[in-house]
Amino acid sequence: DVKDDRLPQVYDPDAIQRYWEKRPAQVAKRLWQVASSFAGLGTKTLIDVLLDRVEKTEPDRIRELREVIVSLGPFYIKFGQALAIRPDIVSPNSMIELQKLCDK
Repeated sequence: DVKDDRLPQVYDPDAIQRYWEKRPAQVAKRLWQVASSFAGLGTKTLIDVLLDRVEKTEPDRIRELREVIVSLGPFYIKFGQALAIRPDIVSPNSMIELQKLCDK
């Protein structure tokens, strides 16, 4: 179907699903990009927890999180902006750093 050859320009869940089902390599590539972008940060954070230095390294990790979010694009930036106003989810320091995404 010719319609499925282009990404739909209007919200149509079925058409979007058909589009991406025909492109498993692109989906896998993007999933790999997202996972590898967060892997380094996750590893550093795990090491910080194991070495009991989370408070000391928090500013660096928050900055790195913001940089990863920016590198992944608009969807992730919007997600980071949403986190920036959620004191029930992120620390005050995290909120301050993530609010920098609101200027993007």
